Amino acid sequence: MKSVSTFMVYSTTAVSLEIIGYFLKKEIIITELEQMPGL
Repeated sequence: MKSVSTFMVYSTTAVSLEIIGYFLKKEIIITELEQMPGL
């Protein structure tokens, strides 16, 4: 039973990190586009 809860915690953490990374990447892309000349 313990392994199941550990897996649950691991998968939720992985999903959260993926979501955070996705938003961070989006923010970085937006700021890079804003800094590009001619836009």
